Amino acid sequence: ALFPSHLLLFSPTSIFPHNLQNKQDVAGARILYGEGLSCLPPGFEKYPDGRELAASLYANRAVTFFREKKFIETVNDCNKSLEFDSKHEKSYIRKWRALMALGNFEDAFKCLQVSVRELPNSDRLGEELENATEQRELLLTVNDLMANGEYQEARDTLKPLVKTSDNVSLWLAAARADASLGYTE
Repeated sequence: ALFPSHLLLFSPTSIFPHNLQNKQDVAGARILYGEGLSCLPPGFEKYPDGRELAASLYANRAVTFFREKKFIETVNDCNKSLEFDSKHEKSYIRKWRALMALGNFEDAFKCLQVSVRELPNSDRLGEELENATEQRELLLTVNDLMANGEYQEARDTLKPLVKTSDNVSLWLAAARADASLGYTE
């Protein structure tokens, strides 16, 4: 059954395009997406189109939270989006990025694992999981090196990656190696 669009109190295509032309107005966009969510009629979740609309609204509001550096809110909205559409690729990517920004590499890694199970044909998610797997193995190696007092080798291993990585766990490992060697810059 199609979502009965006549039940909506607004038309998403009439409200969002002209009000979201200013991409710098992140707070305004977040408010509009929230208003869109509050206008969904009771029972919308019974219809595929209603679930898809809710997933998109939550996912798009998650972007605004991310841009405002509200990473916990980003994760929460991505989770809501995924409740409505477990195959919403952008929600997995946004959730993964927010978890990385929070420094929660293990949860970010698990998010990617789930996303690849849900969307096995997604090249983008597959590549991100492959990169995350390599970084995870690297972190295990570096942590073993530091546990054995081999701080210089750990530092040398991390140095070329830290400058280009957005993995907070790698940054922290590099900082531990530097501190153990007496580098304070």
